[in-house]
Amino acid sequence: MNVVEDHQIVLNIGCLAPMPVVDNVAYEFYALAPKGVMLSVLPMGVGEFTTEEIEAILAPLDEFLEHFTIRRVDHIQHSGVPLLLTIGMERHAARLKYIEDKTGISASSSLTGVLDATRHLGIGNIALANRFSDELNDRLSAFFVRAGVRVEGYHGYNGPRRTHADIKSVSGAVHMEDAYQRGRKAFEAFPQADGLYMGGGAASLTPVVVRLEQEFGKPVIGHQDAMVWDILKRVNFWKPIAGCGRLLTAD
Repeated sequence: MNVVEDHQIVLNIGCLAPMPVVDNVAYEFYALAPKGVMLSVLPMGVGEFTTEEIEAILAPLDEFLEHFTIRRVDHIQHSGVPLLLTIGMERHAARLKYIEDKTGISASSSLTGVLDATRHLGIGNIALANRFSDELNDRLSAFFVRAGVRVEGYHGYNGPRRTHADIKSVSGAVHMEDAYQRGRKAFEAFPQADGLYMGGGAASLTPVVVRLEQEFGKPVIGHQDAMVWDILKRVNFWKPIAGCGRLLTAD
């Protein structure tokens, strides 16, 4: 037995994560990613997705990137769809370009992964299901439209403003059931949509994706599914993952 070969890290992916504590994102990533791929997560510590707090959190970008260059990561993924929607399309693109120029390392985001996955699955008319506000869903819709994808409609959230602590105080099982119900209602409300995107990293969405695809016969893109697919495609390490929905099982 060669201990080094059997446990060698082949790829190291740097992930800028908005939340102060990383749990579900890492758990689901390792459940899906092949052996030898490591996720180096740097939590940025967002408590609330307000413009003021996000601006403060984003400020020390060079410090974040230095950690990744020291660790010689192979790719940098900027996570956090609500965060990226808050800063807008132009700053989102500029931020990814800055990361690549500063480090010489390829970079993508939660949003670029979702948009590429949508095109890959041939979805031209999409429905959205999440717990984002109408404002964030309107911004998300604009990203899709700019990428040439029509947004048929969305099933979002219009309740009181929630903090990260509010979201994480709810059990994973409750989040999964909520995600399933939102996805089902979105498909029923927008039958003309030929696919669905489910945002949010609080729930393990892969089982929900599989169930909804079975029920409605249309492709579903989950937050974490898109992240894994996008990263592995970009670093030429992709192999289909059986039993995990259309995106992850396709060549």
